[in-house]
Amino acid sequence: MKILAVDDDQFILELVPTLLGAAGYDDITTVSSGAEALAAIRRAETDFDCLLFDIQMPGMDGIELCAQVRRMRAYRRVPIIMLTAMAEKDFIERAFAAGATDYITKPFDIAEMTARIRVAEKLVTAKFEADQSEGGRIGYTRFGAGHAFALADEVKIDEVDRLIDFFALGNYVSQLSRTGLSVSQVFAVKIDGVADLYARATTDEFMYALTEFADCISQVLVSDGYLMSYAGNGVFICISNNPALLPCQELEENIQALLTETNPTFDDGQPMALQASVGSPLRPNASRTQRVKKTFDRVVARVETRSDKKERSDVVEQRIPDRVASH
Repeated sequence: MKILAVDDDQFILELVPTLLGAAGYDDITTVSSGAEALAAIRRAETDFDCLLFDIQMPGMDGIELCAQVRRMRAYRRVPIIMLTAMAEKDFIERAFAAGATDYITKPFDIAEMTARIRVAEKLVTAKFEADQSEGGRIGYTRFGAGHAFALADEVKIDEVDRLIDFFALGNYVSQLSRTGLSVSQVFAVKIDGVADLYARATTDEFMYALTEFADCISQVLVSDGYLMSYAGNGVFICISNNPALLPCQELEENIQALLTETNPTFDDGQPMALQASVGSPLRPNASRTQRVKKTFDRVVARVETRSDKKERSDVVEQRIPDRVASH
């Protein structure tokens, strides 16, 4: 891979190429500031495949640098790994919100650093394969309603505050400290009847619905210190640091009120009538190796149960008037 490392500490700039070189990565450019990093990116004949940014630098810090790079079309999905000596949760959360994919703490553990670069390399490979396929989508298969993605795919949604890639959210949760675990709550929000929406909508309409739905979640959680990601199947997984998080029923009502006010429509003017279900929150699993899968599986199961319960209730309510009329 072609890697760019940015750090104001000259010792780190000498150490990173040595460590990565021992792992077989030798195409590494190093610069000492955010401004130099932007200049290196702009003058590069071929794009960098992976970016390593120190968080705390004078002038432009790594978080602002990350945000600026993510605005570049060619770097929207390139792995960005933050290098930080700070374990403070706020800095890490802000970095992920700005578009970071992962982070490595200083002093570096050689095995961990190599492992995270290897994961980044797999992401680069997946991105390359996606770019070679039709329209930048993974695979050539056409799914329901002519979509180039399945309903279960973790499609990328742009321009919604604190909505990050599903992989990045998993990295964030996997590295939460013991203190971070104690103050974090994870829950899921789902679009009810999303399969019908997927079947009816064009790709642009479906992506529009996802974006509007995500934006309503973002507006409700704006004061809570949160991150969220789209997990496919109309489900958004959220993690909040607010110990006084609203009850799930109230969150659901607030999101629904915004959806009703926004009133997204299909291109023909017909209302989408998006309905939201919010599952009950839980603390992330304590086991680091199983934390992401177990936590995410449980919150998805909870919101699916909530959505199914509402659907059954709606069916019962529709049948009661029919029975009354028949008598």
